[in-house]
Amino acid sequence: MKFFTAILTMTLSLVIILTAGVNEQIQLSESFENGVPPSGWKTINNGFILDNWEASGWKAHSGQKSAFAEAYYATLDHWLVTPAIDLSSFSHAYLYFYEDEDNWSNGGSHHYIKVSTTSQTNTSSFTTVLDMTPSNHTIDGIHGNVVQVDLSAYVGNSTVYVAFHIQGDDNWYIDDVSVTGSQAHDVRAISVDMNSHYTANSSVTPGGVVSNVGDNAESFDVDFGYYNWDGSLTVLDTKTVSNLAAGASASITFNAFTIGDYERKFFIQTKLAGDNDPSNDIASKFVNTFSDNKSMVVVEEGTGTWCQYCPGAARALDSLYKAHHGSVAVIANHNGDDFTTTESDYRNDYYGINGFPTSVFGGTHRKVGGAGCDSDWSGLYNSYESLYNTVLGENTGLEIVNLSYVENGATITATTRTRYLTSSYNTAYRMFFVLIESHIAYSWQNCMDSLQHVMRKMYPDSLGQIFYDGSTAPTAGMEVEHQVDFTIPSGVVQDNCHLIAFVQEPTTKEIFTAAIVPLDGSVSALPGDHTAGTPTQFELLQNFPNPFNPVTTIRFNVPKKSGVTLTVYDAAGKKVRTLVNRFLNAGQHAVRFDGSDLASGVYFYRLSANNFSQTNKMLLIK
Repeated sequence: MKFFTAILTMTLSLVIILTAGVNEQIQLSESFENGVPPSGWKTINNGFILDNWEASGWKAHSGQKSAFAEAYYATLDHWLVTPAIDLSSFSHAYLYFYEDEDNWSNGGSHHYIKVSTTSQTNTSSFTTVLDMTPSNHTIDGIHGNVVQVDLSAYVGNSTVYVAFHIQGDDNWYIDDVSVTGSQAHDVRAISVDMNSHYTANSSVTPGGVVSNVGDNAESFDVDFGYYNWDGSLTVLDTKTVSNLAAGASASITFNAFTIGDYERKFFIQTKLAGDNDPSNDIASKFVNTFSDNKSMVVVEEGTGTWCQYCPGAARALDSLYKAHHGSVAVIANHNGDDFTTTESDYRNDYYGINGFPTSVFGGTHRKVGGAGCDSDWSGLYNSYESLYNTVLGENTGLEIVNLSYVENGATITATTRTRYLTSSYNTAYRMFFVLIESHIAYSWQNCMDSLQHVMRKMYPDSLGQIFYDGSTAPTAGMEVEHQVDFTIPSGVVQDNCHLIAFVQEPTTKEIFTAAIVPLDGSVSALPGDHTAGTPTQFELLQNFPNPFNPVTTIRFNVPKKSGVTLTVYDAAGKKVRTLVNRFLNAGQHAVRFDGSDLASGVYFYRLSANNFSQTNKMLLIK
């Protein structure tokens, strides 16, 4: 991460901060939880009338909402202005905010910070104190860096308005905005200068930035280290900063160390004796050495039968599901129709979905928009395919190795076993179970006769289960079991249902591992495409059941991480389906093949990996 200072019209500076409490003399604090604009704030719209600053739940640093300017209809030229701020009694003052973006590098033009001492609404009275463009400013994410702008040129004024002004074709999110005045003695930890990912056992030279936000020159030590599972700190190195002037910053290089195989939170901490605000003394950052790729993609679609553009999204997602069976789980979260549930509303709100359809891939990537009944949805499918591949290319430190269920009367007990692939010091993970139903006969939008992948329930509820709360940190290879009991809701057909399990980090919303099992009794335990045990050789097993109508399960063994393809051909040798085409970890794998769109007859399925190839025969009888 880079630390830089921008000298602008008012000789103000910009610095990047990872995490820090802001408890100095707080003159303004706003988290946008009660809407945008908040009380006393103003929005000014110089662009398309339907675009403006609004509240968003898609990205938020704290709570559930951020302020959001969206270039949906036209290029933006919009302002969000604070109430009057009194800086008359301070020697120094600072603006802080967290930010995020969509399309910044391609569509971004200017994000401004502007200040006026005379008017909240007369834009000509504002002076630009910071002009951020894609060429001079990197936006590091709503959970990463805090932007700090020095407002000391305006101290002594009892009326100061600060404006967030966007021009461009990108989207800008801001959250946790504050303006603070200085105290006599206050130094602040600005950033931990490390990558978010390294190769295990490599040498890492960490750095950090600290700033003197008080009124006097200071000398102090700075510690670097990591958090332990119990929250205590282990210090790896200490450096001394000498005679740092008020308003100045310093970059520090700590001693190199060999990073282990883990997911861990590192920190720097300032150690100024008599610091007036210890709450901003620590900055931290999660770092991992994950080496395994994700093996299943969860897609959550915000949809509704009233939505004229949702048929195209439904068709594209079902096609994606069939094309990548065993590595895609689709959850259709309905809104405003007969299939809406408390849980579907919760998930749509969790992702800040207010435009339908919106499809969220892996919890962190989304595609807004769809296609009508008579529209070409091939471009939409291509976008989905791209997002699917993006998520599969991401690293993970977790793997659901088994998802199974047993039935006792009307009660179903589902169990997952999830394996840590590295040691982890992340305590935030949650386990979720989702019941979905497909093949629901329902006429909608004059072109659709059924609904697929409809979310029916979440178990035990929308908040999921604590993933692991043991007294010691989990280590690589350790497995964690979760269990949930449930009954099929009234009116839901069990034979048309699947159960999906996934592990999600609730703040970043990233889904790290997932599995899916059909509840029709055809497969006793289908763990996505993983089950426990490591085979010694490649092997393609006979599908079961065989003959089948229309669903069967194909199992195969992979002895080591390999590029694997599993393809189905008809009797004439024409390829009809690619079930797997990617790298798989060593293990016993299973893929569910649905031939409901195929004619009865003999089909062949071929497994290819490295120099191995095997073909088996199966019979579809309808």
